[in-house]
Amino acid sequence: DKQGRKQAVKHCSTAACMMRYLHDCIIPQHQFATVDLSIPSLLFWESYMLAQAQCAAYQVAQDNDSPNQAVLSYLAMGAVPLFNEALKQSKYPLLVSQLPAPTQEWSIICKSWSIFMQAKAAHHQALAAQQAQSWGLELAWLKDSLQQFQACQAFVQSSGDLNSMERVIDGKIQTVSTRLAQATRDNETIYGEQIPTQLPTIAPKQLVKSDMPTLPESMTKPKVPLFS
Repeated sequence: DKQGRKQAVKHCSTAACMMRYLHDCIIPQHQFATVDLSIPSLLFWESYMLAQAQCAAYQVAQDNDSPNQAVLSYLAMGAVPLFNEALKQSKYPLLVSQLPAPTQEWSIICKSWSIFMQAKAAHHQALAAQQAQSWGLELAWLKDSLQQFQACQAFVQSSGDLNSMERVIDGKIQTVSTRLAQATRDNETIYGEQIPTQLPTIAPKQLVKSDMPTLPESMTKPKVPLFS
C-alpha cells in the first residue's frame, strides 16, 4: 500500500521530531525519575523512528513502476547508519540496567535490520549492473549481497526471536543464489568478463530527518506547569 507507506514516513518522522523536541527543549528544564524520559531513551527512539521512516521511504520508491536500482541502493543504505545509531543507544548502561529484556530485543532488531538493509543495497547494485549489462560487476555485487544476506540469516537464527524476518531473508537468499548461478554460467560461457575484487562504497541517501520546524513561543511554552 503505497499511500500507507507515505503515511508511515510522515508519522515516524513526526515521532522522531517529538523525541528531538523533548531532548532539546523539555528535558533540560526538568528532572524526571523515569528511564523513559532519559536522554539515552529519547536518542534511541529518535534514531529508531527515523530508521523506520527511511525504510518506508525506500519502500515508496520501490513501488514505482520503473524504479531506479541505483537510487534504491542509496535509499536502502540510508537506513543503515540510523539503525546503527539506535543500536548504539540501546546498549547504553542506564537503559540496559533498567530495561534488560526490552533493550536486548531492541538490539537484535536494530542489528538485524542494519545488516538486512545493507544486503539489500548491495543487491540493488547488482540489479543496476545487470541492467547496464556489466556482467562482471553484477557477479561481484551478487556475491557481496549473498554474503550479507547469509550473515543476516545467521544472526537472526542465533537470536531466535525473528521468525518472520528469517522467512524474508530465506527468500532473498534463494533469489540471489538463483541469479548468481545463472550469471556465473553466462559469464563463463558467453561474456567472459573480469569480476572486480573490490567494490565501491555505497553512499547512504537519507530522505528523512528529525529537525523541528521553528515554532512560535505560544506553541512551545506551556501556559500552566506540566510537571511538578
